[in-house]
Amino acid sequence: LIARVEALETQAPVATSDPEISEEMAARLETLESDVTATMGALSERLTSLEDRLSDFEMAQDEDPTGDMADDQLAAFQNELEQLTSDATAQVEDAKARASAFEAEAAAAAAQAERVQAVASLTSAVEGGVPFQEELSVFDDPPKALTAVAETGVPTMNDLQREFPDMARAALSTVTVVPQDASAGDRLTAFLKRQTNARSLAPQEGDSTDAVLSRAEAAVGAGDLEASLEELSSLSEDAKDVLGPWMANAQARLDALSALSEISAAE
Repeated sequence: LIARVEALETQAPVATSDPEISEEMAARLETLESDVTATMGALSERLTSLEDRLSDFEMAQDEDPTGDMADDQLAAFQNELEQLTSDATAQVEDAKARASAFEAEAAAAAAQAERVQAVASLTSAVEGGVPFQEELSVFDDPPKALTAVAETGVPTMNDLQREFPDMARAALSTVTVVPQDASAGDRLTAFLKRQTNARSLAPQEGDSTDAVLSRAEAAVGAGDLEASLEELSSLSEDAKDVLGPWMANAQARLDALSALSEISAAE
């Protein structure tokens, strides 16, 4: 029985410290290790005391083998040793359970921290307009809006804002139809705009291509791609064909940011 208690003492788990766990987890780990050490120390003291008493008993038996209390004392030692063994078993199992729970929680916390870092890296790549296949690879079943552009990246807002004026001028040049009842002044204005690609730079009211482009450009300048695309949807098919690549890039950015928000919210 003494050998069993000594063996149980050696089974006390010692949790391994991870340098990347939080301060809270590190404090809990320190408490767990301290509790295990204290528990094993207390068991060891009880065992030492029992061994000393048993040694004294054995010496007394050698001196007086016929002592009347021999059987009762031996039975008491037996019971106490069995209780110590039972206590040691229970406390070691408790320590093991606490250590296992801590390790599982620490692993979950580490995985969560890794995912948070992955989201931050992915966000940086998306905003920077660079490919993000590696950053996306750590996620299970990522949104198609991100996988579709992971190899190339998505256009940045600065890129879209810089490219829009040239695309708007090209789209405006497709306006060739002037109503038959238009005045001479309107016909001349339309002709000059086609020749010079002149367009309104301030937002204008109305349904004309120039007015729609002016409002769309204002929205782009304000960083509101959704409003810009909504404006552009009312253009003629010829104008939308010219602006198609820009509109596709803007939509790809919107879709990617929306998917990124979903991933971030899930963390």
